[in-house]
Order: sequence, then structure tokens, then C-alpha cells
Amino acid sequence: VTGAKAEVSCLALSRRFGSVFAIGSSDGVVCIYNIGSTEPLLWLQTQDPLGKVLAISFDDSEEQLCVVHESGEVCIWDLDSELLARTWKLKSEAVVHSAAIHPSGRVLALASRSPPQIELWDVRNHALVISYPLSTQHNLPSTSLAFSPDGLHLVCGGKGGALVFNLAQGSLTQTLSDPTDAAAYVTALAFHPFEPLLVTGSSSGKMALFDFTNFSSLELPTHQNSPSTPISQIAWSSDGACLMAMSLENLLLWNSRRT
Repeated sequence: VTGAKAEVSCLALSRRFGSVFAIGSSDGVVCIYNIGSTEPLLWLQTQDPLGKVLAISFDDSEEQLCVVHESGEVCIWDLDSELLARTWKLKSEAVVHSAAIHPSGRVLALASRSPPQIELWDVRNHALVISYPLSTQHNLPSTSLAFSPDGLHLVCGGKGGALVFNLAQGSLTQTLSDPTDAAAYVTALAFHPFEPLLVTGSSSGKMALFDFTNFSSLELPTHQNSPSTPISQIAWSSDGACLMAMSLENLLLWNSRRT
């Protein structure tokens, strides 16, 4: 792709499948592309340099994009107007690695490696709501985040599996893991838009499917072009019929309709 002049530091795939993806770079610039195009649709850059982009995340409507910079600045961009809708600076010195926006659009989850924790922020008031400290027993570091479509759970990817937090209880309630991929990190997460299904992608290039009602493992057909490089992003189609996974080597598609 063209547009990104510096090293790419993170990537976010459109949750509406096949529409757009965004890349953040070390110079603080974010470029948004149509899938299959090499020319950027949008070029987002603040007036003052804020440092490397550490994490980016689309909201569910794809009308806004959250960008977290190395300086600790959080920027919420309105993609229609290409203007900053909100911006604030994190109070902590946490080095953010991943971000996710709650389906309501009112809460932002940020996972950091140093210190190891997950923070939930009130987007409107720019206030820290709650912090979940993580320890070595939680398979650190955190490498991915995703809210469940009903907004009741937050899933955090780590080494050998994914942690499930019940937001009402404010506690860790479940760990999802693939025994055949225990040494890898969960680098991508995606919920099905309608069914209680969660798919994970790992640093080894493997993917796993879970039933989120009973947290059991389901079979996901092996793709003929399954990558050996980390899965960087996963997305379901808006109707739940297709699943897409992106790695440095491949863009993989599955027909996920149940018969």
C-alpha cells in the first residue's frame, strides 16, 4: 500500500467485512484503505506530533476510529468529517498495546503490557472507570481485546489463550484455550455478530472457534492456505456468513454458514 511513509506499527480490520482496514505508523499517521486498494481513502494526522501509533480500533458502526499514541494521547476520529471528535491524555504511564470500543460507544478498553493491566475509560467524560491488574498467572502479556456484542463481557488475548471478564461482576470468569496451540499468543479476537461464537487467531497462525454460551471449543475447518505468520486481525461479515483473517502472508476467507 501507499500513503504510510513510516514503519507500520498496528492494524485494524473493518468489522463490516471487506469494506476497509486502517494502519497506524511510527510517525503517528493513520491511513485507511479499501480492501484490495493500494491508495488510502483517508489520511488522519493530528496538527501536533503525538508519536507512534500503539493501537487502533473501529467502533461497531465504523463511524469512528480510536487511535492511541505513544505520548499517551487518545484520539477519537469522526471518519465522515475526518475531524477529531474527542481527545484526551491518559493519566497513567501505561504502554498501551491494544484497544477496543464497547458496542455502546461510551466505553474504551485499553490493554497494556507495562504495567500489565486492562483499563476501562468513559469516552464522554475522559475518566478512568475501572482497572483490572493482570499478573503472570493471567498468561501475559495482553495481545488483543474484544467486547462481546451484548456488551456484557470483555475478552483479552494472551499466551496460550484468552481471558473472559464479566463486566457486571468486574472479575475474570473464564479462560479459553486451544491445547494444540498452548505456546502461542492470541493475537486477534472476533465475535460473531448474531450467534454466541468467538474466534481467536494466534501468533503461530492458528485459529480456534468457541461457543460463548458454554465456553466449549468447536471445530473450525483448516484453510488450505493457513499462514505460519501471526494472525493480525479477524472479522466476521455483517451477516455472519463469512469469516476473514489477515496475516502478513495471506488474506483468508471462510464460509461460516451453519447447515
